[in-house]
Amino acid sequence: MDLNALRDEMLSIAKLRMERYREMIKLAEEKKAVLTDGRHADLLEVTRRFDPILVELAQLEKREAQVIKHLEQVDLARGSFVTPEYEAIQSETRKLALQLRELTYINMTLLDNAMQFVNFSMGMISEIATDNHASDGGNHALIFDTKA
Repeated sequence: MDLNALRDEMLSIAKLRMERYREMIKLAEEKKAVLTDGRHADLLEVTRRFDPILVELAQLEKREAQVIKHLEQVDLARGSFVTPEYEAIQSETRKLALQLRELTYINMTLLDNAMQFVNFSMGMISEIATDNHASDGGNHALIFDTKA
């Protein structure tokens, strides 16, 4: 492979990587909407759509490593393939990665809050169900049928 072909390949890989990060950001925003809207049934589907993108990113990294090996074989310095366009794409990808990290943190926080709420609710239900006054039909009402 000649230098121009290697540069084109590196540029192609960088563009694909940037697009995949954009896709992951869209999915992370969708996941955030699912969590905030309480559409819990959709959560697994949105989460599963990340997997193929992550696999493709791993494949892109392997391709990039192969291209870098070819560059080294033609005895070029590692940075010799860097063009202004490549550098701009890499810079944009870094910004996208930071944005994705921020969205991922928000989603993790939302999930953690939801789990804490579920734990709190289950504790309250358990407390009500085991309360001695709950079974005598006094001022308390059972939330769940005791047969359940």
